[in-house]
Amino acid sequence: MRNAVKLFHIKGIPVGVHWIFLLVSCWILFVPIISRGDSQSIGWTAMGVLSIWACVMLHELGHTIASMHAGIPVKNIRLLPTGGLPTIAMQPEKMSHQLLITFAGPAVNLVIALLLLPFLDEYIPFWDTHQLVFNITPNNYLIFLHNINVMLVVFNLLPAFPMDMERLLPPQASLMGTRILGVLFFIGGTVTLNRWLVFFGLYLLLMGATEKRLVLKPTVKNVCLGDIVNTDFKTVNAGFTMEEANAYLLGDRHRSYVVLNNQSPIGIIDSQVIHFSQAPGYYRRKVYTMMDKDVKLMNGNMTIFDCWDELPEEHLAQVPVVKDGRLLGVVSRETVKDFLSDNENAVSFG
Repeated sequence: MRNAVKLFHIKGIPVGVHWIFLLVSCWILFVPIISRGDSQSIGWTAMGVLSIWACVMLHELGHTIASMHAGIPVKNIRLLPTGGLPTIAMQPEKMSHQLLITFAGPAVNLVIALLLLPFLDEYIPFWDTHQLVFNITPNNYLIFLHNINVMLVVFNLLPAFPMDMERLLPPQASLMGTRILGVLFFIGGTVTLNRWLVFFGLYLLLMGATEKRLVLKPTVKNVCLGDIVNTDFKTVNAGFTMEEANAYLLGDRHRSYVVLNNQSPIGIIDSQVIHFSQAPGYYRRKVYTMMDKDVKLMNGNMTIFDCWDELPEEHLAQVPVVKDGRLLGVVSRETVKDFLSDNENAVSFG
């Protein structure tokens, strides 16, 4: 899971928390501590944070159960301030399944909010919940809990990534909606001096800019790396000195090279590394001492969906693809996206 800290597993599904959610939670907890609040104030603030986490987790369990009911495996779950980001193994074939998965999360929060209504002594609109965050008491805790669930319902009906409603939109419409709403919330929060609206606007803009999502239709879900691998690559011997490698690759324009040891790929070395290693103190060093050793070999039998999170986030960064001990070629995120853009039955985002 990218950008997430792994927490635990549910039915074999890894659950993690996105760093933004972790950062916001820590900030909320530290404010009363820094402002020297009493132990009761700190305790109820902690209870509020735990309640938000519980509501978000229940929201995600709604999505997960609905997905499993539709026969679609969930690869992992990332908890976010606005709910979560479950990664499903494929796009549902039936619209009824898509609707079920999309609205199952908000439905859980709606039920919780409705169940809490009879126990509320007063009502504070959910848009004023920011006034309660650092002032939770036994008297307003249920109001806070109710409003958190209402907010999770409302926010996830917005046509923006990573909200639930975004699942029903075409990728470009989703991206546009994310940017427009992000700007509007940021401006609205700045004008009204509402820091939570400013945060939400920045959150949308950040998520829309940094998150990469890949959803495949069933017609291409079983396409393997071996089917799309880039065979236009070049190799270099691990035992070469950097000087020998530079002479061997002189005039070649590849961005990187597969490093071989006894005809087996053991890493990748960037062309810039070879070029700049001609300086004194480096040109005598062996290629294998300068290559990227952390590169993971990809199996040609892996599907393009399964490999996505394993590929380097830099779109042009390549990794070797092997099958039955034989080097097939190289692949990068750009390779996968090029395939998807040429295939009308595939959908990519990010």
